[in-house]
Amino acid sequence: MEIKRIYSNNFRLYNPVTKEIIIDDGCNDDAKSLVGYWHTAFFEEPVLNGDALKSAWEEWVSRIEEEEESKVGFDDLDKFLEAYDHPGWKAYVIESSGIACGPVYDTLWMVVDKDVIFEDTEPEDEDL
Repeated sequence: MEIKRIYSNNFRLYNPVTKEIIIDDGCNDDAKSLVGYWHTAFFEEPVLNGDALKSAWEEWVSRIEEEEESKVGFDDLDKFLEAYDHPGWKAYVIESSGIACGPVYDTLWMVVDKDVIFEDTEPEDEDL
């Protein structure tokens, strides 16, 4: 599967063909253009809308846990997405960071329809 890796703290994902917004202020989990996603905060509970992706992921997880006797990690997801072949889909791996009670880092893995576009909405730095 085609994977695009991006760093952004503010973005939107939308499908210009269907006029469907997947992520803007929040995530539309019911979007038809959204096949599924994983987030570092709830990695073991992905949102998987496509039965094909869901069953392939569950098989991948079972095989990893059985063969390696360990939990599936972020690297395993990257390998899964790279190996998964579906010409109508692509994946975005979006990394972000911020400050809470210290530095915070998140990664979001999105599998979407091939027509979906990523748009960085980060305000540009303005000279003072």
